[in-house]
Amino acid sequence: MTKHLTLLIFIFSSFWSCASTSDDALRQQENFIKNHPTWEGHPLNFEKRKPELNALEIIEKINNEKKMDAKIDSIILNQSKQ
Repeated sequence: MTKHLTLLIFIFSSFWSCASTSDDALRQQENFIKNHPTWEGHPLNFEKRKPELNALEIIEKINNEKKMDAKIDSIILNQSKQ
């Protein structure tokens, strides 16, 4: 019984220590950059990157697909009534 209890405590404590908040992650990155001077002043270009996906195009394609599905459903309903 004690073996199971110690195992559960060990597993719980290992998962508890894995969680980090975004503030901790930012501090870790800042500390990493401070400890590696070649990274200081390096343009990381995080904000300048263009998004890979155009949300408006995706929404338009989804809406067009919904329209096509609605047309097909209405055709099937009309054929079943005849």
